[in-house]
Amino acid sequence: MSARADTLLAVDIGDPGSRDWQALTYFSVYRTVLAGLLSGLSLWSGMPRLLGEPNPELFGVAAIGYLFSSVIVLVLVGLRRPGYLSLLPAQVFLDIFALTTLMHASGGLSSGFGLLLVVAIAGGSILSGGRVAVLFAAVAALCVLAEQFSSALNAPWLGPNYPHAGMLGAAFFATAFLANYSANRLRESEALAAQQEADLADLGRLNEHIVQRMHSGIVVVERSGQVRLANKSAARLVGTSEIPNGALLHEISPPLAEVHARWAKDPGRASFLVKPPNSQLTMRVSFASLAEGRDGVLVFLEDNAVILQQAQQLKLASLGRLAGNIAHEIRNPLSAIAHANSLLRESNTVAPGDQRLMEIVDDNARRMNEIVESVLRMSRRIPSDPHHVEVSEWLHAFSQELRDSAELSDVEVAIQVDPTDLCICVDTGQIRQVLWNLCENGAQHAEQGPARIRFVAGVDPDSKRPFLDVHDDGSGIALEIRDQLFEPFFTTRTAGTGLGLYIARELCEANQATLHHRETDTGCCFRIIFADPRSVGAIAG
Repeated sequence: MSARADTLLAVDIGDPGSRDWQALTYFSVYRTVLAGLLSGLSLWSGMPRLLGEPNPELFGVAAIGYLFSSVIVLVLVGLRRPGYLSLLPAQVFLDIFALTTLMHASGGLSSGFGLLLVVAIAGGSILSGGRVAVLFAAVAALCVLAEQFSSALNAPWLGPNYPHAGMLGAAFFATAFLANYSANRLRESEALAAQQEADLADLGRLNEHIVQRMHSGIVVVERSGQVRLANKSAARLVGTSEIPNGALLHEISPPLAEVHARWAKDPGRASFLVKPPNSQLTMRVSFASLAEGRDGVLVFLEDNAVILQQAQQLKLASLGRLAGNIAHEIRNPLSAIAHANSLLRESNTVAPGDQRLMEIVDDNARRMNEIVESVLRMSRRIPSDPHHVEVSEWLHAFSQELRDSAELSDVEVAIQVDPTDLCICVDTGQIRQVLWNLCENGAQHAEQGPARIRFVAGVDPDSKRPFLDVHDDGSGIALEIRDQLFEPFFTTRTAGTGLGLYIARELCEANQATLHHRETDTGCCFRIIFADPRSVGAIAG
């Protein structure tokens, strides 16, 4: 085949794949069977009269040569050598020349070999799917005309049938065009289907990537309770490293399976709160049925602390507006009272017995001003800006701040971190304020001598989240007041504002952490449980 024809074929068919080679193999098998049948007929004494009657020797040689070449080409197709773009046109041209020779040996167009030529051109046109199909038709038409011209020279008594040859040539071109058009349409449909399949695969991978990267847990459960899909966040929330597809929900998390069964009985229920055993984490679980006609339930798992933190931000925003009104409505009159009392103390007309009353006014005005200042500091709090910090290094830096301060310079600090490379993701400025408040409380409640504060950091074995314990050696907290520890304006000291622990808890929640009191044999202990640093997203401001 010429370089030009090879280029045309390569452009039209592109890079042949396994399906193209499979179709070429079928075509080669058909040719071999046809050549074998014709060879057998040439060797059979009872061969039909029209086949090879004018020239049986030429018919036999052409049929056997056709069979021999077809077998060789079939072997080459099996080996895929020298290439698709060489084997396909070679077979078609071989068919045209062999069948035209057999036609000539059998008496010309009346032998019926023209139909076999149509089949050869149709097969070549379909397999090539390109403009080279026109070349196949043109070569076949020229060969038929040449056969008629040769018959006219060598056997003039038979008489050439040029109109029949012309119509057969037209049939060749029509077959080539129709086969080429059909093949191109089929290839376009296959290419579109392959592209759509690739797009669906890409979309599936993208969806899987999005689901796996979501901070909310996603679980797809069949109504039988078998897990079909689960992301990493869901595994983290239920307290396991991985949720394998096909696992039963009650084996992964019995509490989750229980609420799933409850929802199945009452689908109108919006959400459930689930607390896994031996864990400080609380999940908010909601369910949604999949599309109609599909068996399955979509389960959403969310860390309730994150939801509370978002609600806390809204509450703080409202409190900020309220605090602004408080500052405007109370602070100015309070300053006027304090100033008037100061002027009254300088007056010579005040009786000595009234001096104590003015001191009471000063003390209470000062205390009210401290309360207003605490509320304003809380309302003006900027959104948290979390970043990863190494706990050990950060705690040593904080203990140095304590030793350098005037109020807590005599506090003895001990630090224990396991593992030593433990990291958390928090706003260090806000958490520093929490620790400072806890250390101040510990120093104020020390029974004798300098206060001793012990920081113990590690990873909670149940929730797999980092924690920090703050121990002091004070007298502890009475059982009857433990439920009121974090209430605003609750205090056991006459000079206190009662906002320290309340603000500390608010700051922890703003960092997706929790602060609670722990039972200890001696002294007092508060534990901060931080969010998993691998799953902390942007904290809402």
